[in-house]
Amino acid sequence: MDLTYSAIWPEIIMFGGAIAVLLADLARRATPQTGRADYLCWLSLAIVGLSAVFAFAAKADGAALTFQASALADAASFGIRLIVLVATALVLAVGARYVPSFTRQSGEYY
Repeated sequence: MDLTYSAIWPEIIMFGGAIAVLLADLARRATPQTGRADYLCWLSLAIVGLSAVFAFAAKADGAALTFQASALADAASFGIRLIVLVATALVLAVGARYVPSFTRQSGEYY
């Protein structure tokens, strides 16, 4: 059985990145500080960008099946990934200005 992880690397990165953002917010709350949590937005945008890089790499590898043909990296999946990643980046960019005004727990938003 040949496992080709290139078809799911963008999703793995987004999942791992979400855990990293929550842990960074937890570490920020554990230490006394007076600054804002703007770095969480930038960390989230960097994770989305890294996921986009891996999505482009998966497209460059060509069509790949993995997990007994349940995941496919082709042009259609690349297009859907790109739409989701761009929408996520736009939401993060727009929300960065407003999140501190309505919540102190910004890690859950990002």
